This record gives sequence, structure tokens and C-alpha cells, in this order.
Amino acid sequence: MVNTQIRLTYEDYVELPDDRRYEIIDGELYEMTAPTLSLIPGLEVRVSDVFAQS
Repeated sequence: MVNTQIRLTYEDYVELPDDRRYEIIDGELYEMTAPTLSLIPGLEVRVSDVFAQS
């Protein structure tokens, strides 16, 4: 059996559209979700404090 799996490179990565986040890990393409505020500890509080002061 012939391995026909395509391994992507950085050159392939730069050709991807900019409308989504992608990563190439070990030659495989992964679509990444954008981080949320809950993934950044303490940021939610600081953002809400800024709006409270307005």
C-alpha cells in the first residue's frame, strides 16, 4: 500500500485564507478556534472594570 498522505509546509500555510485561524502540526492542518476571555485568567474582571468606570 502506498502512503499518499500530503504533509503540509509553511509555504502551504501562508497560502491559506486569513479569515480563520489555522496551524500546521507535523504536516497536518488544524483549524483553531479563537480564544475566549475565559481562557485568559483575570482578563474578564479587568474588562468589566473598564466598562464600569465609563
